[in-house]
Amino acid sequence: MNLENTSLDILKKDFQKVFTLSIPVEERPETTFLEISGFPHYEEVISNWYAFFLRSDGVHNFKTLFITSLIECYEEIRGKNSVFFALEETKVIRERMVNEKRIDLLVYDQIDTIGKDDDTYKNAFIIENKINATLYNELDSYYNGICAENKYGIVLTLLPLKMATSNFINITHQKLMSRVSDNIGKYLLKSNPKYLLMLREFIQQIQLFNKTIDMKATVDFYFENAAKINDLIKIKENAMDSIIDSIKSHIENTDFNWGRKYPEALNIRFKKDPQVLLTIDTSKIFIEGSYVINLWLSGELAKAWQHNKEIFNNLSSKPNDIIYNESPTGAQYAFVASEKVSFGLSKENIEKFPLLFSNHLQNSWAPFLNIAIEVLTSKNN
Repeated sequence: MNLENTSLDILKKDFQKVFTLSIPVEERPETTFLEISGFPHYEEVISNWYAFFLRSDGVHNFKTLFITSLIECYEEIRGKNSVFFALEETKVIRERMVNEKRIDLLVYDQIDTIGKDDDTYKNAFIIENKINATLYNELDSYYNGICAENKYGIVLTLLPLKMATSNFINITHQKLMSRVSDNIGKYLLKSNPKYLLMLREFIQQIQLFNKTIDMKATVDFYFENAAKINDLIKIKENAMDSIIDSIKSHIENTDFNWGRKYPEALNIRFKKDPQVLLTIDTSKIFIEGSYVINLWLSGELAKAWQHNKEIFNNLSSKPNDIIYNESPTGAQYAFVASEKVSFGLSKENIEKFPLLFSNHLQNSWAPFLNIAIEVLTSKNN
């Protein structure tokens, strides 16, 4: 579409369908311990967490929370009362060897080794854990390699999976964690607060996996509407260019010189001293009706300020919401202060924004900068 030669009425009509679409918005969960440590997608790590929480005698004091939740998920598929298990005696083996292969998690209750070449279990869950890898394992070999009176095969995955063997069912990580969350109430009073925090992190990590998968809806939405969305982005850019071009004309008769324009920012110089630079963040003008002014100094003014950062604190004339920078900054360019200005998001205020902005510069920042330069210059001398 040629936006330059298209009337607003045609644009509104052409974009009407896009404006009425339900746009998928995904809020990202907070960063987890696993993300910080760099192991969120390691199946071995996730299996270790499951092994820790599945033990009914663990120091976490969640007792039978995980095994109860696992059984409920299993019986939802295979039918109620289809599992026999001594909940209070739940134990876990990681990487149990079977036919020269390793089972991710073997969860069992009682074991009998008397007179047998290998362990025999009363009841056992044979669990294969998958995060990103495909299911290539010899599941029936795992199943047949475990000797148990009652045994139940489970494949844990992020996405639902159609099973090729009747010995195993598929349960998603999200399903299991949802059941754990539903059941946790009666275990809270006796649980260890330290491990309650860890469980919260673990559940949140599983949710984060699913958020990544759910982003498919966002990708699909963009693919289906890419042309229109790109046109809308172009319209936004044109609107911002129009605002910034108007700002340029409005500051011509002020104490500031035009500098450079960026996609959603600009910078200007103070006429009295080019060592004073203001950068303007305009990215929130159309979103929340606000902008941010950042004050930078260079050269001798920067050096003077670096030696006495409290020099501006007692100035009588300064912008109302200015916040001084207390962090270390570079020697050549010093970031001194910033001010966020909210002017109220409305069509009328957007139209008046260039005038509001230039008036704020001239009436608030110019007097402050005049005094600031005098103070810095006298200190430097």
